[in-house]
Amino acid sequence: MKAVLAVLLCYLLFDAECCFAHKGGPFEGGRGFVVTTGNYAGVLVPAGLTDNSLGIFTVNVPTIGLAGGTIAFFRNGYYYPGTIQGIADPDSAILTAVANATFNITFTSITTSGGTTTTTDFVVTFNANGGIAAKIKPNKHQLSTATARLTGSADITFATVGDAPGFDQSLGNSFGPVPYVVDGFKQSDL
Repeated sequence: MKAVLAVLLCYLLFDAECCFAHKGGPFEGGRGFVVTTGNYAGVLVPAGLTDNSLGIFTVNVPTIGLAGGTIAFFRNGYYYPGTIQGIADPDSAILTAVANATFNITFTSITTSGGTTTTTDFVVTFNANGGIAAKIKPNKHQLSTATARLTGSADITFATVGDAPGFDQSLGNSFGPVPYVVDGFKQSDL
């Protein structure tokens, strides 16, 4: 009888151990583990909604070398195409990057004096440059296909180089950095 009871007790303890086991550990989000390499996409929204602008980006974080991708800003009716480069620290899970977006507009001035027509071109360069810092966090939404999320901030300065008659430089200059909130997600692993 004692032998039968011992065998039944072994089965009971074995089943109890399996039933009460917890999913987790260092690679299941128990300590916030996240793989930083992969392809990310996100938006930059002005903090406090004080600036008429929006930024979007994609960035590829490789296992070796610099992270790189594309970034675009839309501000006051202008489109700033550009690049983003940075690094993602695998220990702190922080993406640190710089954005550089630029384009030129050529303004033509035609003047006539004494029967002579003179055409003058004025080139104005529009720049958007600044830093981005975002934390890469494991995605807590179990049904999402994104394994990680990006949250952080950016400071982008908009400036123009050059001038043209009748051109309002206040449309292209921010006169200091514009603060942004960064929100993004991991699109795919490498």
